[in-house]
Amino acid sequence: MAQKPQKWQLLDPPRTIGDHIRKRRLQLGWGATQLAALLDVSKDTVYNWEHGRSKPVIRHMPRIERFLGHSLTLPTSKGLGEMVKSYRISHGFSQRRLAQELGADPTTIGRIERNRGKPGKKVLAKIQAILEE
Repeated sequence: MAQKPQKWQLLDPPRTIGDHIRKRRLQLGWGATQLAALLDVSKDTVYNWEHGRSKPVIRHMPRIERFLGHSLTLPTSKGLGEMVKSYRISHGFSQRRLAQELGADPTTIGRIERNRGKPGKKVLAKIQAILEE
């Protein structure tokens, strides 16, 4: 007789951030309360993420990615815009915060991420430096 699959195996492949979180939590045998304490959020927040009722805000992404053991924001290609967005999200930065770090305007960051414009030489140099870290 075939063995019943584990709950986390039913989530293969995970399609949402919530699926990734739930799969990892179940693999570790953790409850939502234990994960909530690790991520510094409420148990209800974890439940809502896992059931697709809400998505994590950017400031939680670094802790979530550490918990998962992998990045959820890897770019699918090597475009500058995707690399900047991936860096920003994995560090928990808003566009405004990244703009402050780079000495740029937040709208510039948005245009770069959407591949709608090229940064000036100074901003480009700073972007290249942070991406090489």
